[in-house]
Amino acid sequence: MGRLCGIPYFLSEESYAQEKIDTANLRKAKKELNDIRAQIEESKHQGSSKLDLNLENETGEDNPLKRCQISIAREHHKLFGSQIIRRTTNSVDFAQQLILPLPLCNNILGLVLLTKRESDLITELSNDVVDE
Repeated sequence: MGRLCGIPYFLSEESYAQEKIDTANLRKAKKELNDIRAQIEESKHQGSSKLDLNLENETGEDNPLKRCQISIAREHHKLFGSQIIRRTTNSVDFAQQLILPLPLCNNILGLVLLTKRESDLITELSNDVVDE
């Protein structure tokens, strides 16, 4: 969004490098969260309740993905202070009315056939991510 709005920082090499680092950290956190969920399920099947974690906690204490997201947001707040506001589809105004009253999402599943050029681009980009 920062690039779309033309905020100079988000057009810089520093921002691009930090975004790549953040993306890698988010990917690792998602994997860690999936591993934790698998351990919880495994302990439930074994009848043990040793792993008593609240992964949906808003503070993110037990949730590695939420901790990572909070860390990224705090870094942006350091750069921009209170000038960045996060809006979601559930954001409400002072009167508790939805700010973005969107229609319900309608998912349409379909098969997309890529051209050779598109396939090559995706392969190149995914190889760049793996190399980092």
